[in-house]
Amino acid sequence: MSEDFAYVGKRLPFVGSVEKVTGVTKYSVDITVPGTYVGKLLTSPHAHARIKSIDTSEAEKLPGVAAVITFRDIPKLKINPSIQKWLHHHPAGDLEDMYIVSDKARFIGDTLGAVAAVNEKTADQALKLIKVEYEILPAVFDPVKAMEPDAPWVHDEFKGNISQVYEFVGNHGDVDAAFKASDVSVEARTRTSRQHVMPLEPLICMARFEVDGGLTCWTSNQRPMTIRKQIAELFGLSEASINVICKHAGGFFGEGNWPIVFGAHEE
Repeated sequence: MSEDFAYVGKRLPFVGSVEKVTGVTKYSVDITVPGTYVGKLLTSPHAHARIKSIDTSEAEKLPGVAAVITFRDIPKLKINPSIQKWLHHHPAGDLEDMYIVSDKARFIGDTLGAVAAVNEKTADQALKLIKVEYEILPAVFDPVKAMEPDAPWVHDEFKGNISQVYEFVGNHGDVDAAFKASDVSVEARTRTSRQHVMPLEPLICMARFEVDGGLTCWTSNQRPMTIRKQIAELFGLSEASINVICKHAGGFFGEGNWPIVFGAHEE
């Protein structure tokens, strides 16, 4: 019967397989645009701290530095980079409690600033010239201890560090009655090692404003339409003016971090 169809029941080559096995595939990390600034992030060395003062004057004077930004330079729009926005609307109950750049660190590596420079070396030098005075705050490192009554609050607006409680709509039945009716009931607490995904392609994003005011963005992501929506919301742009390109992705296994942004400049 498969002889009657062009594709059904037929063995077909994987899309892009020839390019990948021959090594000619271009991922987002391979895209180059002339006159590109390199973006680097200023991250917190502390698990919980508030910025008392931040001085970027020396970094701004460094030759080759195009821009230095902190929380003072951008609107405080809340985000949650871990949300999997599969749909083109905001799912009810989504929690957005982070900022692109924040004045308070809630984990080691939290973004507190960013620089753009003519090359990576200059960007790294600029980061070292930014002077930050921190107010070190009590931190929590265990999810169970974080819920204890006397635990320090990492999220100022959420009592007891519990930001949200999910109730799955698929739940049904009487759990207590089921336990009572069971012949055997086993309770256990298990632990596993920390894990981190390792895609084959580095996280990267390169952006360029076009002459007509539109924005083109190359990034390694499997959901370009949802990325386009998030960019539009964060930066006050229309979705129609944004073009997100990802021809090939070198792996995407639940990685939720936002990539460093690269932007083109005039020579």
